Amino acid sequence: MLRRTLRQSNTNFDLFNCMENLLDDIGGAPIVDAILDRFTERLAEDASLAVSFSNRNAAELREQQRKFLNTVLVGLSVSGERVKFNSEELDLFTNHITESLFDLQMGDEVIQEVLRRIDEYRNGISESEQAPVRVTLKLPKPEQWVSITIKNAFALRNLNVGMLPAGAHVIEWDKRDNDGNVFPRGLYRLEMFVDSILVKSIEGAIK
Repeated sequence: MLRRTLRQSNTNFDLFNCMENLLDDIGGAPIVDAILDRFTERLAEDASLAVSFSNRNAAELREQQRKFLNTVLVGLSVSGERVKFNSEELDLFTNHITESLFDLQMGDEVIQEVLRRIDEYRNGISESEQAPVRVTLKLPKPEQWVSITIKNAFALRNLNVGMLPAGAHVIEWDKRDNDGNVFPRGLYRLEMFVDSILVKSIEGAIK
């Protein structure tokens, strides 16, 4: 499996071109079309998902999704018109985007930047110190126990996420320690465990 690490040189790196370059390496389709095509396939296969979008004309839905992807991936304006998703539709499409990026072998930094941009779009703000930290994980088999430890020299947080099904997951940390206090600014290390085995270690910073 191809794994790449995207090094972010500044907070406004060209996310779309970075993903396109990675896709070119594995012979993939353009990122927006790939995500839209996968969603159309899921609609045909997943009855519960189809029900959630049953009041949508297929062509209109695809156009709204394309506008949304152009906003959060490519950075294109949609002429001041907000995409017409209700809260449930936005959550479902966000989950689909995350799983698609996993399947397309995008790295954690790409996925986290996409989620940050979706939050920015959802909240209408450029940056939020209150926004949670998100970590991504894909489980190959069902019923696996997931836990997370976040620590630095001054604080500790243990998150028992619990049993999760197979597939892609996004897990949130509210930037608080075990006592409910806001984590101190500075560097931290986040360690993710599956069935008590360390599977991922990430360094981050709270500004």
